[in-house]
Amino acid sequence: MTVKLGPFLDIGNITDPSTVLGSRKWLFDTGAEAKLRVFGTVVAFSYGKDLRSGNNAFYVTLLPQNLSKN
Repeated sequence: MTVKLGPFLDIGNITDPSTVLGSRKWLFDTGAEAKLRVFGTVVAFSYGKDLRSGNNAFYVTLLPQNLSKN
């Protein structure tokens, strides 16, 4: 079993010509991610906060061993 913790900064821009996908401005998010490896499977827990709007996001990702080299 291994555990990795770390911060992240995510910067992005939506280039879709319609406004369906959200803001046309640059998006800046910061947060923390914890990766837990158990029996060859990685479970990544991510928490982020939009620096412009203050909205929060939390999600979980499962990766099999052959896709989770980090």
